[in-house]
Amino acid sequence: MAHNDDSWFITKSGDEGAVLYKIPVTQDLGFPFITALTTPLTSGLALHGYSKFKAMDSRKNPTNGIWYILIGVEGSSGSGIAFYDENLNFKGVAKLPKQDAAGWCAIDNSGKVYSAVNNTSHLNCYEFNWEALAISGSVPSKLEPVNRINLHDSNGNPLTMSEYQGGDFTPEGDKLFIVTGFFGVSTSPHGIHVFDVSASPNTFRRIRKSSQGGLFQYNYDPACTFGDFECEEPEGLTFWDLTDGRAPNINGELHVLLLDNDADTIIVDDDDIYIKHYTKSIYVDRNFKHPSGLPIFTGDPDSPFKTITDAVNLAFDDMEIRIKGGTYPENISISKRLRLVNRSGSTDVTIGK
Repeated sequence: MAHNDDSWFITKSGDEGAVLYKIPVTQDLGFPFITALTTPLTSGLALHGYSKFKAMDSRKNPTNGIWYILIGVEGSSGSGIAFYDENLNFKGVAKLPKQDAAGWCAIDNSGKVYSAVNNTSHLNCYEFNWEALAISGSVPSKLEPVNRINLHDSNGNPLTMSEYQGGDFTPEGDKLFIVTGFFGVSTSPHGIHVFDVSASPNTFRRIRKSSQGGLFQYNYDPACTFGDFECEEPEGLTFWDLTDGRAPNINGELHVLLLDNDADTIIVDDDDIYIKHYTKSIYVDRNFKHPSGLPIFTGDPDSPFKTITDAVNLAFDDMEIRIKGGTYPENISISKRLRLVNRSGSTDVTIGK
């Protein structure tokens, strides 16, 4: 999954072939009939010996202002990165000679491309000439890695990752989010992994991981049982600030796919696709009263906390606390890197006793 200024891009690979979709952000993704532009893999890419789309990322080229979609691809030619423009025109494919698989790719803020193979404790970093792509449409025949990025856990120990499904850098460029997991495989080592990429040019350290509960949840059930194949599988992700309401029934800044492989052995294949949405914001409104009349305060827009203290206690570094205007008679001590925002605009936020 990826995006440009006004559309989603989603890849699909299956028995009926591989397809790249472009879906307007104003389209309700929950509606059964989605209006989308599509391009099959056979429209150029298959001629180069590739048969499967994998995870992708997107970037607006600073030279010409055009968005480009980069997709990991695999096939008889090995692994590579396919390039499409935002109108789904195939621009070319570059081989990854140092990788026997290309399950995902991610682009940092400088335009470098990252990818990796399974069961390894490092990522490969590739340089790419974005100016040449803008001027001549030139895509090289292959990409050679210019750096090897070691992965470490929170204690600084080497971290081996497997079952890669997708990756994306934060808009600020200081963190890399990677999704891992597969149906039939235990969830314990998998989910959404957050890496600090700013501390060292050669090492990314994992600073956070999603869980099956708590504030940062990425719930899925990988178990498969006979006659009821609810084999849920993590998929790709993208950062896109949709807090302005332009996407129907969608909010948040991070969006992560989940595939439910409903391969019922008795009836028929009928897969379900979900997108989970995450926000970096915690909401506070001292005067909020829950419609149920119960003291339910979770910190989300529909059930904000009544105190800033509760929000600070729940938050972790780099989150945002959005406070409804008013007076909050509490003493607050903050030792985390947080951003406090007045969400009402016209009414001041006053803090203190």
